[in-house]
Order: sequence, then C-alpha cells, then structure tokens
Amino acid sequence: MLKLWVIVATDGQVVATGAAGAFFDLGLYSLLVGSTGLGLRLAMNQEPSMRVVLAVASPIAFVVSFVVFLVIGYAILAIGRVVVGDALPRYLLEEGGIFISAVVWLIVGIWLVVGVTLREVARDTHVTSGSREAKPQPRVR
Repeated sequence: MLKLWVIVATDGQVVATGAAGAFFDLGLYSLLVGSTGLGLRLAMNQEPSMRVVLAVASPIAFVVSFVVFLVIGYAILAIGRVVVGDALPRYLLEEGGIFISAVVWLIVGIWLVVGVTLREVARDTHVTSGSREAKPQPRVR
C-alpha cells in the first residue's frame, strides 16, 4: 500500500524506481512470507508431510489470487473509466489489482490473528474459570 501512496503522491511519475521500487520489493517479499505463514496456519492440524506441501504451495496460491485480483481490479477501473471518462489516471489501471490484493490479504491476516487471539482467550478463560475438568494434555505420537 505504501508503494501505491508513492505512485499517487507523484501522480504516476515514480512507478518502479526509488521509494516505489523499494516498497514494491518489500511488499512482494512480505506477501510471499505471509502467504507461507497462512499456509502453515491452515495446515496446523495436518500431518507433517502435508504441512510441508501446503507451505510450499501457498506462495503459488498467492500468485494465482494476485492474478485474479488484478483482473478484478482492471475490470472495475475499466468500467469506472467508461462511466467517468478519461478523468482517471492511467496508472490506476495497472495498480488497481495490487490495491485490491493488498486490502483482501490484509483483511484475511487480521481475521486470522483475531480468530487465534479470541480462541486463546476463550481457552484461557475456560481453564481458569474454576472448571473441574482435566486440563487438556498435549498429543504425543
């Protein structure tokens, strides 16, 4: 999103160099690492071999989703350009999918973090609420 702010602030003059290029690289690597973490998070209850497969495949899923969001963003902005005319800057067509992808993956990340946090709070509350149930023991194989 910082890359997009640089592009908008420079009215499309700086797209791939300087701060925009640095933010692009930082964002791309962060998204790849984040998608790998998402794959591992979704595979937590799987067998170890399946965890490895999902961790390796998750960046591929990110790339596929990015292409889908790119097409959606291009379509939305193309329709907007038909409605508004040529009032939209040209760089928005190229960057619309990146913005949609960033927003969607940010929401997914927040949703997963909040979900894990709420489950931890619920589990800790359940264990400390005076329940006479035995505490869950770790699974040993």
